[in-house]
Amino acid sequence: MKIGIIYFSGTGNTAKFADVISQRLEQKNVEVKLYDITAAKDRTPGLPDEELDAYLFGFPVYALVIPGLTREWISTIKGNSKPCATFFTYGGPTMGIAHYHTKEMLESQGFNVIASAEFLGKHTFNLAKGFELLENRPNKEDFSVAEEFVEKFVEKLNTGKIEKIIFDKPEDYDTTMNRIKDQKKRKSNVLPTRNGKDCSMCGDCEEYCANKAFDHVTGEADPYLCILCLHCITICPDEVLIVNSDLTDLYNKVKDHFKLSEEVLEKRKSVYFI
Repeated sequence: MKIGIIYFSGTGNTAKFADVISQRLEQKNVEVKLYDITAAKDRTPGLPDEELDAYLFGFPVYALVIPGLTREWISTIKGNSKPCATFFTYGGPTMGIAHYHTKEMLESQGFNVIASAEFLGKHTFNLAKGFELLENRPNKEDFSVAEEFVEKFVEKLNTGKIEKIIFDKPEDYDTTMNRIKDQKKRKSNVLPTRNGKDCSMCGDCEEYCANKAFDHVTGEADPYLCILCLHCITICPDEVLIVNSDLTDLYNKVKDHFKLSEEVLEKRKSVYFI
């Protein structure tokens, strides 16, 4: 059996789970191909390999759904009735409509979505001053859930009974979708920056930017193109990139809005559906 793992990972959470899943698949004598589509240059239209037996798609959840860039990419691929599974990472507040919405998109492209999972990881904005959600996640328990998830996925594939997984339509689905459709690109005031510091000028921040938003010469991101995945900060070998804003106020608003007490966050668990 040959399985492809295709994932987008800004700050590395989704990549960690892709690696854990890949290793577990290989232990089960499955041939695995990993594809990182985070960088714009690596996210070309179509599947990177259409000859695989099944696929696992991994995405972070940004504001209730997967990133717009990945939604656009999904519209370019064809499933040809191949079975697949989805796995998502999120930083604590909510999974939103990601399971149902992504399943709908993939099935509209001809895939059979037969399993899905959600995994905890530290919030993307933890890279900024004043923000701290799930700083110690993912942990061993999260990775164990991922291993069990992929084992169940392979078992389901081996039975030949690849019936689609069913999710109830979220109550706020239509409201969320209308918000997404009406959303206009706005200038961001929270951006990654070199902040005038010297660096080796390797250019990784620009070369591997998710949306061709970062200029490695100026050390600044285009406020209209940056999606705040903060991939550039994560991969900077000189560790000179930072977020240009203190996010304490936003952190407090997020905690209040989603009622994220320490007790609530502690009870958050990685889970799968199959």
